[in-house]
Amino acid sequence: MRMILAAAFAIVSFQAAAKDLKELFAELIQSRGFQCPHIEHATAQGNDAYGKVVKMRCGQGDNRGNPIYFRVTEVGTLPNVDYRIEPWHE
Repeated sequence: MRMILAAAFAIVSFQAAAKDLKELFAELIQSRGFQCPHIEHATAQGNDAYGKVVKMRCGQGDNRGNPIYFRVTEVGTLPNVDYRIEPWHE
């Protein structure tokens, strides 16, 4: 699954995310203990000290109705790829 997600991450980074790839990332975010029923939008943010960063908006709002964003960072290279998932902070 990590290799599939790594390929998906590359596609998301180029704004060509298909619905099934977005579902994979929603599942990844959920597997890390966050609520994210589906990904509505993904935007490449460049690189940070850990790797490639994508800002992902989940298909739900917080208790005030504001959209929820996550920072998904691809760490490592194939075949040893992992993902850091954390809430997005401006």
